[in-house]
Amino acid sequence: ALQKAIAGLSAHTSATITVVGHSIGGLVAHAALSDKHQSTVASIGNDLQLVTIATPFAGVRKARHCVSTFMKLVTLGLSGPTCRAISGDKWHEITHASVFIREPGLLASNVSQHLKIATDEEHACKSLLGLGPCLPGGYVFTLQEQFHPLIDEQNPVTLAVIKAGHREIIDSEKLASVLARTGMIGAPTGRLAINAMESTTPAYGQKIRL
Repeated sequence: ALQKAIAGLSAHTSATITVVGHSIGGLVAHAALSDKHQSTVASIGNDLQLVTIATPFAGVRKARHCVSTFMKLVTLGLSGPTCRAISGDKWHEITHASVFIREPGLLASNVSQHLKIATDEEHACKSLLGLGPCLPGGYVFTLQEQFHPLIDEQNPVTLAVIKAGHREIIDSEKLASVLARTGMIGAPTGRLAINAMESTTPAYGQKIRL
């Protein structure tokens, strides 16, 4: 569906298209633009850019019990159906053991930039309620869950680490700042974005910490 949306947009413009994915949406966006779909992505023709925000590229730690043999025995086989009920039919794809996580693939050749924004969520806000007080409880993913050597060592990747809660980051001025500093926003007209928001130290790439 995401590839079709990008292709539909490219039919009306030759501008750079930026795909933005938050949380699990970042996994979907990266997969859609990977070289596993090289012919499909390359046929789009436009220069593509990817922004992923607070994405658990190493798998969701809390989902590890879903593939645990011990938990299957202890729960009499109910751990799988429980995980499916909570996370949907594709719950197995967000665990550290899934092929989806272990073999993410490289980005397609016409993806010129991947801005990966990791959130340092410990003691962060759940949301700021506009100008209101910080509400605790913004901790969802650790930095370790967001770092993955096969992603972080790809070229081109720019890594930004921002102190913010998992949902707080969406409305954060820090997010706008790093997008501007990396040229993702505030650039000359001719750049369009598709939003695929959620429904380790890397060896390569520029590193930014806010």
